[in-house]
Amino acid sequence: ILTELMVTLDPDNMSVADKVSRFINIEKPVSVFVDAGGGQGVIDRLFRLNHSDVVIEVHFNEKSPETSCVNMRAAMYYRCKKFLDRGVIPDDPELLKELVNQELVDDLNNRIKLAPKKLIRQRIMRSPDRSDAVALTFADEGVDQLPDPEQVKTEAMAAYMRNEGIRYKEPGQDYDPLSYMDSLVAGDTEYHFFN
Repeated sequence: ILTELMVTLDPDNMSVADKVSRFINIEKPVSVFVDAGGGQGVIDRLFRLNHSDVVIEVHFNEKSPETSCVNMRAAMYYRCKKFLDRGVIPDDPELLKELVNQELVDDLNNRIKLAPKKLIRQRIMRSPDRSDAVALTFADEGVDQLPDPEQVKTEAMAAYMRNEGIRYKEPGQDYDPLSYMDSLVAGDTEYHFFN
């Protein structure tokens, strides 16, 4: 479940690397995928900050581990597509705009090939950085080890309700959504019909 998309407009790679480093130190992720194209300075800095055990350098144009895809970029977006069948991403209008503007182009070997990024930039008037960031989370081949769809829906709904302050039943917890009414009418005969 991708619940949050963090965006920074900081043009300084060292500053971005420091933000990512703080995130790594606090959240303790298993892996952090960084685009080697524009993020080489970020990668170098993160390695110097002793994060080489979690930081993975990803080249969008490298050979795809998926035989059905032309390159790593196509493989990551294809895995993202498979994830969306049963996964959740942030409800971010800019992200959705970038995702729907990804399109396939012909490949002589009938593999999955995405239109060049420059066409997407022309169409949406900016770089599709958010969708590339989401696609990067699928650089690892673990997309096939997703939990079952019902578990994903349950966890997503619980996270949403928790964030919105809505009461709900936690797994293994008895829950009566009307239980608060007992405390409102306790000892009050005028509202005895609630009891």
